[in-house]
Amino acid sequence: MVIVLLATMLGLLAQMALSEVPKRNVYVFWQEGCPHCARAMDGLARTEVETGDFRLAPIELGMSKDNDALFHEVIRQMGADCAAVPLVVVGLIIPSALPAAACRSIGIVN
Repeated sequence: MVIVLLATMLGLLAQMALSEVPKRNVYVFWQEGCPHCARAMDGLARTEVETGDFRLAPIELGMSKDNDALFHEVIRQMGADCAAVPLVVVGLIIPSALPAAACRSIGIVN
C-alpha cells in the first residue's frame, strides 16, 4: 500500500512539474494575401491545437511600423541574406534595438 501511495504521489508531482513548464512561443511573420503564409499559419494553428506544446504568435507585416521594424531586426540578428515571408521563429531573438513597449505589444517579454 505504501508503494502504491508513493508511486501515485510521484506521478502527480511529475504531472505538476510538466504542467508548469512554460509553452514555447512560435512567432510567424506573415503578410495578408500571401498564399504560403496562409498555409503555414493553418498548419501551425492545427498543430498548436493538437499538441498544445507551443503558443502561436502571428505578427502581421505591412500594418504596423513596429512589426515591420521587428521583422527587419530579427532578420539582421539571424544574419539572413534576404527577407521573405512566412518567417517562422521559435524562441525569438530579443531585438535590443526596439522599444520595450513594441515588444510587449506583440507578446515578447524582454
